[in-house]
Amino acid sequence: MKYFASLQLLGMLASLFASYAEGADEIVIDWFIKSYKDLPAKVGDSVRFEFTNNHNVYIHPSGTCDETDSVALDIMSGSAFNTASYTFVEDDVGAKTFACQVSSHCGSGQILTFDVASADNNTEAPEELEAPETSSGEFLSLSKGLVSLIVSVSLISFHLF
Repeated sequence: MKYFASLQLLGMLASLFASYAEGADEIVIDWFIKSYKDLPAKVGDSVRFEFTNNHNVYIHPSGTCDETDSVALDIMSGSAFNTASYTFVEDDVGAKTFACQVSSHCGSGQILTFDVASADNNTEAPEELEAPETSSGEFLSLSKGLVSLIVSVSLISFHLF
């Protein structure tokens, strides 16, 4: 039984490590009428638009306020707080534009384009954390993803055994 549990744990570890290796990010946008600058993203990243009042989120293939072939991510929020989310895929590599189609919101600046890079083109090194000095005087350097993975595995191990 312990052998089977160990195999399950190894499978979960491999899955967790793969997700950390990908390095997908969540980009949160406070969605209201203003001018937005283009933002970088990569395949696997997700964007979450948070908004109140009368707004919505549409994908605009034209890259402009032209609503031809636009696709809704969410309906109008009315007066309640609302969100709309999207995860970038390989077909999105290049420019991906989102806009609000309520009244003249898009024309007033509520339009945002992401410059989406392929997941394979991510050459950014993982952010490093400095660990405290060890007793031998050497420093340990661990990535945030690895630290999270170790904590997750510890919690899983605790529940399995």
